Amino acid sequence: IERVLTGGGSFFLFEHNPWNPLTTHAVRNCAFDENAILINSRDLRKRMAAAGFSKSDVVYRIFFPRVLARLRPLERFLTRLPMGAQYFVHAVKPAV
Repeated sequence: IERVLTGGGSFFLFEHNPWNPLTTHAVRNCAFDENAILINSRDLRKRMAAAGFSKSDVVYRIFFPRVLARLRPLERFLTRLPMGAQYFVHAVKPAV
């Protein structure tokens, strides 16, 4: 991906959050995720840097399950709290 992305281009990678207990429970009990190995955001950012990306930022998401959907507008204030069910890393390829 880094090889074909233009300089200054963005790459977004979404991942399950291993620090969220409901997420880890769901992954452990899902046949589709049988051999899944969850990676924490710190390690993913290190790997992105090793792959040549310069800037990376982590955003956590999905804090409230469907039964608490009315609280979801509050999630925009929680994006730095590492307890969301998922997170994404936004990484940028350095401009040449």
